[in-house]
Amino acid sequence: MNPVTMTTMSCMRLLMVVAMFGFLASCEKARGLFGGVTGGGAVLGTVVVPPGGSAEASMDAMVTRTEEGVSFRRDIEFPSKIQGVLSVTREMQDVRVMEGSALGNESKTLSGSFETRMLFTKGAGQFTMNLERVEQAQVEAGKKPEVDTSPLREKGREGKALYFGVSEEGWYFKAPEGTREPDLESWAAELGGEFPQLLVDAGAHPRVQWFSPARVWRSGDRIVLAGNAVKLLDPFDSGGRVVLVFEGEEPIAGHPCGVFAVEGSYTVKNRLTAYGGREEAEVTITKGRIWASLLFPMVLREEYEVVENLTRKLGSGPEFRMQGGVKITRARAWASMP
Repeated sequence: MNPVTMTTMSCMRLLMVVAMFGFLASCEKARGLFGGVTGGGAVLGTVVVPPGGSAEASMDAMVTRTEEGVSFRRDIEFPSKIQGVLSVTREMQDVRVMEGSALGNESKTLSGSFETRMLFTKGAGQFTMNLERVEQAQVEAGKKPEVDTSPLREKGREGKALYFGVSEEGWYFKAPEGTREPDLESWAAELGGEFPQLLVDAGAHPRVQWFSPARVWRSGDRIVLAGNAVKLLDPFDSGGRVVLVFEGEEPIAGHPCGVFAVEGSYTVKNRLTAYGGREEAEVTITKGRIWASLLFPMVLREEYEVVENLTRKLGSGPEFRMQGGVKITRARAWASMP
C-alpha cells in the first residue's frame, strides 16, 4: 500500500471516529418519544441488555392497551434514523461439525458459546455496518480465552465496516473516496440480493409479516404461523409450522414488548449472515421465547433451544454442516435517533 493510500485511509478512519462520537453525543440528547439512557449510563442502541424493568413513559403511552388486552401497532411510521446492534450467540454442547474439502469431509464435535456481533447505523438513504465479532468464543470471568476453538470463525472481516447508499435500484456498496479494497467489495457482493433481509433481521427495517393491529392479546392466546408466515420469526426464505403463545408484556431497555412462548419446526434457505455466509437449515424449536415490539413490526429478542441441521458456506470457502442441539439467542439493541 502506497503512502497516499495509507494517508487517505487514516483520514477516513479518523472521520469515522469523529462521526461516531458525534452520533453518540446526539444519543444523549435523544429524550422524548424514543430516546433515553439505560441503567448505568449506557446509551440506548449501543448496548444489548436483558429483558425487564419498566417501559419508558413516552413509549408506554403509545401502546394500544385496554382492559381486554393489548394490540400490536402497525400505524406508526418506522424511523428513518436508527442506531443498533445485532448479537447472535450460539451455545453448543458436543454438536457434530463436518467440514468439506478437496480431501474429503472432516468430522469433529464442537462445544462452547460463540457470538457474532454487528453494530449498525441507518440514516436517510445510507447504512453502515461494523462487524465487531465473528463466531467469537465467549469466556467466563476469571477464565483464560481459548484460541479459535470454532472452525466456523471467519476472522478476515472482523472489525471491518461496510457503507451502503440507496438509489431507485436499491442498496449499493459505497467505497471510501479515493480507496479500493477488494475484500470489502467482495464482502458487499456476497451480501447480494438478500441484503434488505439482513436489515430486517437486524431491526433496521420493519418486518413484512406481522401481527394484525385489530387483534387483542391476552395471556394464553395462541397463533399458528404456517408457510410463509414463519417469516415473522425468520425474515429470509423460510416456511414451516410454529406455534406462538402470548405470555404478557415485558420491556427491553424501556421499549414495550409482547412476549410469546415458541414451539415448532421450520426450514430456511439462503439465510444471510452479517459476514456474507449463506445458510440452509432444518430447525425444530423445542423451547423458545420472543420479545416483539408493541410499537413497530420488529423483534427485539429471541431465545431458542433447538435441534438443528445446518449447512453454512462462505464464498468459495469450505462448506460446514452442523447437527445437534443448540441454544440460540438473537438479541438487538435499538434506538431511533432525531
